Amino acid sequence: MRQVSISEAKNRLCELIDGLASGPVTITNRGKVVAQLTPPARKSGDEREADLIRRGKLLPPRRTSTREQRRATLAEPGVKLPEGTRSVIEYLIAERREGR
Repeated sequence: MRQVSISEAKNRLCELIDGLASGPVTITNRGKVVAQLTPPARKSGDEREADLIRRGKLLPPRRTSTREQRRATLAEPGVKLPEGTRSVIEYLIAERREGR
């Protein structure tokens, strides 16, 4: 661990930050430790995602549903899809082909 004085840290801050990969830097004032420069802790993917959601930069994932639940949520309330139709899109394409 390197030790530098406050005045040296002030004059060489960019260089010290660039060198953090080789280890933390201790800053002293008249021989007394007053601060330590360390690289930021790496976050896992889940922590990073949670942080982005908390800050409002990312929407939380939607709950995964079964095929039948998806069909029910895509169709208008009260409208039943014909048997054999796998999705609302498939139903709409079939209607368009028939000219309705």
